[in-house]
Amino acid sequence: MQALAALAAFVASVVGHPVPVSCPSPSVWASDAAVVADTALYGFEPAAYTTLASPRVEIVLGPAACTYASLLVTQPAPEDPQAEFVEGQALLLVLHESEHALGFAGEADAECRAVARFPDAMARLGVTGRHARGLAAGALAYHRSMPAYYRTGCEQPDLAGADRAPQRAAIRAV
Repeated sequence: MQALAALAAFVASVVGHPVPVSCPSPSVWASDAAVVADTALYGFEPAAYTTLASPRVEIVLGPAACTYASLLVTQPAPEDPQAEFVEGQALLLVLHESEHALGFAGEADAECRAVARFPDAMARLGVTGRHARGLAAGALAYHRSMPAYYRTGCEQPDLAGADRAPQRAAIRAV
C-alpha cells in the first residue's frame, strides 16, 4: 500500500494534481472489461489504461507495470541492469498514462509527450548517471516496440543526454 501511495504521489507531481492510481491483482486484471476489450481489438494485452470518463479520471496499471513502477519510486535498483530496463519501461508507461490523465486522448500524442517528459521524470526521482542511461535504454526499447499508431507524428526520441537531468528529450511533433 505504501508503494502505491508513493506511485500516486509521483503521478500527481507529473500531472499537477492528484489522480487515482490502481493496481488490480492479476486475476482482476485478466477479467477487467477494458483489458478484455483492448486485447480483442488490438491483439495484445495492454500494460495499463486510463479511464477518462467523468467525473473520475483513473490510471489503472497492470500487475507487471505496477510492480516495476512502484519499485522505481520507492527503491530503484541502480546496480541491476535488467531491473533498470523494465523500470524504464514502466516509467515511460506511467508517463504515457499520465498524459492521458491530462486529457491527451490520442496514443501518439500521449506517447510523444511521455518521451519528452522522461528526463524530467528521472530528475524528480533523483536518477542520474549510469542508472539514468539504463532506464532510458528500457524506455526507448519499449517505445520502439509499440505499434506505429503510438509513434506516428513523433520524431525518433533522443534520450542520450538523459543522465544530465533535468533536460528535455529531443522529440517534437511532426
